[in-house]
Amino acid sequence: MGKDKIKTAARREQVKQLIARGLSISEMAKVLNVSTHTIYADIRTLKNQIKKILTKKPIEKFLLEFTASYDTIGRELWKLHRNSQNEKIKAKALDSLISIMEKKSKILTELGVLDKAAEKIDSEIIVKWKEK
Repeated sequence: MGKDKIKTAARREQVKQLIARGLSISEMAKVLNVSTHTIYADIRTLKNQIKKILTKKPIEKFLLEFTASYDTIGRELWKLHRNSQNEKIKAKALDSLISIMEKKSKILTELGVLDKAAEKIDSEIIVKWKEK
């Protein structure tokens, strides 16, 4: 990779970070000492890169994998709650756990995953009930 490509890639990484911080196009241009046209071009390129990733992996699969990380965080919060002697820490761990589970539920609901799971459970209950 040539020096220009390395510079461009590094700048685009900085653009991502500045977007996350909420800077405007003109603010990003000033911080990075480039034109607003360059920032627009970088953002367009970043969007295209994201589109390529999402066409290779459906958004539903991506979000399911993403929500799996919530499970890891949840386990750590439960450990913190179980092992702490400090009641404030225990309460904060539970509050954080509830918040994370709500966020995960929202994502799964928007994907229709929870509805499908509920339908599957309902149909299994009906089958078992009919067998009796």
